[in-house]
Amino acid sequence: MGKLLRIVVRRTINALITILGIISLNFLLVRLMPGDPALSLTPRLPQYEGLAEYNRALFGFGKPLHEQFIIYLTRLFTGDWGI
Repeated sequence: MGKLLRIVVRRTINALITILGIISLNFLLVRLMPGDPALSLTPRLPQYEGLAEYNRALFGFGKPLHEQFIIYLTRLFTGDWGI
């Protein structure tokens, strides 16, 4: 039984590391793309003029990268997966 438990624990740890890696890659790909992520979420119409600033504040794009990652993880694990 001890060997089976070690296998289950090892595979669980490997799965968690893989999931964290995928989450981190997903976060970084959006931040490393050229351009402003807030502008890509905003329609290019005159009535949406202030929406880019709202998106920057809402998603924390003006904050340091580590704070953005913490916000991203918090929203991910609380079920706030965006629009």
